[in-house]
Amino acid sequence: MARSPGADRRSAAGTIPTTAVAVLFAPPILGALLSNEVVATVMDYLPAGLTTVLVSSTGEGYSPEVAALLLGAWAIGALAAG
Repeated sequence: MARSPGADRRSAAGTIPTTAVAVLFAPPILGALLSNEVVATVMDYLPAGLTTVLVSSTGEGYSPEVAALLLGAWAIGALAAG
């Protein structure tokens, strides 16, 4: 029997990975397709941009310490949303 298209979002086992992919992987891919200054600024404050600052230890707008704090804020926000 085939599962319905929305079945993965009706269970916790399907919702968690679907949401993680949508939040963590989709914005950087879409941001790379759109070359705009506003989009680039927003991308810098998403987790992928923050980890780039932490790994390279160079940030144009903020230091690695601020990037670590912002990543912590993302984690707290994710826990609060859960």
